[in-house]
Amino acid sequence: MFKYKIKFDSDAFTVLVSDEAVYLQEKLDTLLKILGAEALFIGVVGNHKISTLLMASSRAIEQTITFTINNSHNDTAEREAKDPNHIHSSSIICTNLPNEIEVSMNAPISNENAGTVGMLIGCFAASADVEPLKKKLFETVAEQLSAYLQKCFLNKQTTAQLGLLSDIQSIAKIGAWEYHYHAKDVFWSDEIYRIYGVSKNQSLTPNEAMSFYAPQSQEKIKRAFHDLTTNLEAYDLELAFTDASGNAKWVRTTGNSEVDQQGKVVRVYGTFEDVTEARLISARLKEHTETLENIWNNLNDAVITINSEGQIRQCNEVAVRLFGYDKSELIGANVAMLMPQPYAMKHDSYMQHYKATGEAKIIGVGRQLPARRKNGDVFQMELSLTESVEKGEKQYIGLVRDITERLEAQDAIYNLAFTDNVTQLRNSQWFEREAKELMFEAMRKNHCIYAVLLDVDKMASFNQRFGFNAGDKALKQIADKLQTVIGNEYAIFKFDADAFIILSRRTACKSEISAFSAHLLESALLNAENYKIKIGDARQTLSCSAGSAIFDPSEHSFETMLSVLEHALRNAKKSAPFGLCHLAKDGIREYDKFVALQEKVHSVVKNGELRLAFQPQFNVSGNVVAFEALVRWHSPDFGWVSPADFIPIAEENGAIYVIGEWVVSRACDALNELITMGIQTTVAINISAMQIVIPEFSLFLIRTLKEKNIPPQLLILELTETALVSDMTLVRNTMHELAELGFQFSIDDFGTGYSSLAYLKELPISELKVDKYFVDDIDSDSDNAEFVIVDAIINIAKALGVQCVAEGVENEVQRNYLSRIGCDIFQGYHFSKPLLDEDWRRFIRSAHFS
Repeated sequence: MFKYKIKFDSDAFTVLVSDEAVYLQEKLDTLLKILGAEALFIGVVGNHKISTLLMASSRAIEQTITFTINNSHNDTAEREAKDPNHIHSSSIICTNLPNEIEVSMNAPISNENAGTVGMLIGCFAASADVEPLKKKLFETVAEQLSAYLQKCFLNKQTTAQLGLLSDIQSIAKIGAWEYHYHAKDVFWSDEIYRIYGVSKNQSLTPNEAMSFYAPQSQEKIKRAFHDLTTNLEAYDLELAFTDASGNAKWVRTTGNSEVDQQGKVVRVYGTFEDVTEARLISARLKEHTETLENIWNNLNDAVITINSEGQIRQCNEVAVRLFGYDKSELIGANVAMLMPQPYAMKHDSYMQHYKATGEAKIIGVGRQLPARRKNGDVFQMELSLTESVEKGEKQYIGLVRDITERLEAQDAIYNLAFTDNVTQLRNSQWFEREAKELMFEAMRKNHCIYAVLLDVDKMASFNQRFGFNAGDKALKQIADKLQTVIGNEYAIFKFDADAFIILSRRTACKSEISAFSAHLLESALLNAENYKIKIGDARQTLSCSAGSAIFDPSEHSFETMLSVLEHALRNAKKSAPFGLCHLAKDGIREYDKFVALQEKVHSVVKNGELRLAFQPQFNVSGNVVAFEALVRWHSPDFGWVSPADFIPIAEENGAIYVIGEWVVSRACDALNELITMGIQTTVAINISAMQIVIPEFSLFLIRTLKEKNIPPQLLILELTETALVSDMTLVRNTMHELAELGFQFSIDDFGTGYSSLAYLKELPISELKVDKYFVDDIDSDSDNAEFVIVDAIINIAKALGVQCVAEGVENEVQRNYLSRIGCDIFQGYHFSKPLLDEDWRRFIRSAHFS
């Protein structure tokens, strides 16, 4: 029950009395003799009753007795029933007691908050006059029992919490062993070999295994193993051990046996566990427990006793050290000297008010208050104050604890949890709190909020070049500059490794979103001066990209806001350095579509939503020489979806593999149709960087062509320059392997990537494709016209001995120019658009093929 029990209440008191019954019974028996009482009871308080849990008596009395707290109409009795601390003995009634004895004394047993959870009751002969000294002793014992049970409660809490921690954290792995007795065959699990520090290939007999134990432990394990195999006595031992590398350890080893029907041992088996760290933790736990017990037994908190006038009567040495006074300076002085203003000035009037009215706000209640040392330093203390009477005079006992270190630790933990240790900015956890509060406020006002997600470009490359320490210094310098830029109207937070989030502190109604001054802020954030940093004596320049949006909290959750900002940042990164993407309402709708496409792209093949279009390619004579297969997606929800929209998503979430296999299969079906019609031509398909680097794709490609009886020479695999540089060695090896089987390769969008000409020379390519981006520049076909990049690409193709294909040819001017400078093949709307299904079949029936 203590695992999650926080409050020391009546239920916890009942369990503690049961657990500590032997000790408590001994205390009761001793006190009974000293007091000369007829009976003593320890009972639990609840529902105006006191139910006895333990009893010591000098005569035969029922073991289980319930005392009733008299609830008469008398005001005093009513207060007593509500507050057991002030119950008069005459208010406690029990009909089970013999007539000649009565309840003469009672004292509360309190929890750590001075709340009554139990009662110590003393019964004497009805005619006996109990001495005051005995009453004082009785009360003292009750206080001791309170302290003892509070200590027990805390110890149980500590033990339970440490046990819970032990359950959660797996400290060590456990190995298993097995020994077949007659075959003399032994099995050790991998974990045992690891603990022993020997190779799994090394033979390890039981005797050899026992030799690793420390000398003082070898006899124990040998005897235990002997008793296990002869007397079937299981064992569970923790022994000193030294592994093959000489590391001293402690291990826990267990052994059990299995016997046949005649009771003879068939095999023995058990577990083997490295408990070195567990023993270390156990030793620390023991030390911690002993420390706690020592603290409780010696009461190391400051104790100060004052009279009703506020004068200090007694104090312990801890109080002397805590407040910095000599003991002679404290005794007789007013306790107000230990208080800062205004508490010191008000203390006397507070004492007078309490004496006049009996109203107190601090007695019996632990409170955190400021205290003042002799040198004037003010610190925070935890004060517990109780009232007692000595020689007829009221006195007040204060238990004082300096909680400065605890508060500092709390502040440190708080900062650790919510502050980035590199930039000292509030972190993403704090941003979540602030953003959600702001969103709630904006929702209440029907307002919008504005946020920017900013990420430092190519920070990983910077870290690799200069080191992570320099990277941290760079981020700190950037953070300091950004804080200056944003001013007081915005808050900045560290978000993720190299990113920052800027959040407008204000909200704005939907018709006045210009009040955010988003454009001005974004321009200031992307100012290159913010990213000029100094590392040592060298100056470096970084850059950043930013995604921003204005959100309506009534339509977007916090999680959606983050996703939208990350989507905007991804788009901004495409224009890096200093890329910017601000998503307005249309942009957020575009993001919603992006999310929907992410979900649906996985099922496009299964749902039959993909189509394959074929765009013919023509030679200089106007004859068809090949087709390029282009995948198209017709969604029931979005209609025709552009490949530029769904292919990057498919590559990101892995759906490209299924889509790619579908394209290969359908392209082979189209080649079969062409072959059946007696047309020998090629079909080109686009291959992504992700497909070409996985072995499964090549295997699927070869298997599919074999199943459909398609010669590999008829299928052209188009790769972009980006695919080539994704993993150059792997891509090159894959291309050569496929080329040996007859596959042809084409480099798509040539001139837009970063491929090396020397590297291209080593690849088995058959054609280069001029990207439409360069073809669009051709606006003249006169003899003196010159378009340098197009000319260079065609010349490179000639130098490599491969064909050159021009994409996106849309007019006769472009065709004439390309033909004049030696382009081999043309593709574009000037000749034919991509054709679906029946349109393509009609085309091939009437087309002229080369």
